[in-house]
Amino acid sequence: MIAKGLRQQVGGSHYLKYRVQPLQVAEDLDLTPVLFCAFKYLVRYKDKNGLQDLAKAKHCVDLFAEFGKEKTLNFDDPVLADFFEQFSDEHGKMLYGCLRLQMDRHFAPQLHVLIDQAMEVMRNGKV
Repeated sequence: MIAKGLRQQVGGSHYLKYRVQPLQVAEDLDLTPVLFCAFKYLVRYKDKNGLQDLAKAKHCVDLFAEFGKEKTLNFDDPVLADFFEQFSDEHGKMLYGCLRLQMDRHFAPQLHVLIDQAMEVMRNGKV
């Protein structure tokens, strides 16, 4: 069930379509703030600011890689399964990569590749 506060959104509706929203995932997994920012940009990029959101996500990935605090995440959390069902395979891989970065800052180059691929798809109008 979606929390009452998540049934409304100020400044758009790009998260309302999700039965499990990125904020719920961030709270359940206790994501660090900079990684939550990257995560939300990666969730919404197709529905809001496209290439700009992907560029913002890459910047957050770089910030986390430089000084973020790694921590273990519980990938058995049932919220995650529901969350990932909402996305295509390629979009889901990028989101999973963002969560994986929380546990290993050295994953940043691989996540960059996934984001770059999404940017290329957007530039070619295949979204």
